[in-house]
Amino acid sequence: MVRVAAGAGGLPLGVEVSLLEVGVGAAGAMLAALVGAMVGGWLTRLSAEASAKATARHTAQHSLARLYVLLWPPTRHVEFLAGVEALDADLVVAGVSPELRAALVRVATECWQDAAGDGAAPPGQEPAIATRLLGAYRRVRDAILVELGSGGRRDRVRARAVLDHVEEVVTESARDRESRPAAGSPAPVAGPQPLTGIRE
Repeated sequence: MVRVAAGAGGLPLGVEVSLLEVGVGAAGAMLAALVGAMVGGWLTRLSAEASAKATARHTAQHSLARLYVLLWPPTRHVEFLAGVEALDADLVVAGVSPELRAALVRVATECWQDAAGDGAAPPGQEPAIATRLLGAYRRVRDAILVELGSGGRRDRVRARAVLDHVEEVVTESARDRESRPAAGSPAPVAGPQPLTGIRE
């Protein structure tokens, strides 16, 4: 114990201070400062992560808007693929669910193939995309925008339902496209035709 004289250190006469009490007080102050610094660093990191995620969601929304230009009128396939890859990368960074990303790539590819077709558009007309495919594309796009708008919270059930719908529409579209006549092939003829040019 240390007896402190009146006026020294601001303590009144007769107050005894142990060195242990002084040490505990200093250690407590250091601990408080350390905890404060750790909490401050943690909050700063959380804020930076939230800001980065918000920026990634914003970037993904803009990339999603640019995808439609790649679908119609159809661009070269390599440009389309590069655009879809860039968009998918943005969606990964933004935290979009794998199901919605897969659905988007699947329906976008089918839309591009439908628009590019095999030259099925009559001369002077622009290629078109089937209405049902565009509906599926918009459904996927809207689900992604909802997920991006919700701060990246995923609804697995909704995402799976969207993916299942897209698979159904794409399968039907692919079947329809395969049944179309190829470009430059003669139009189907109604009824039996007389045989000409028979080879033996």
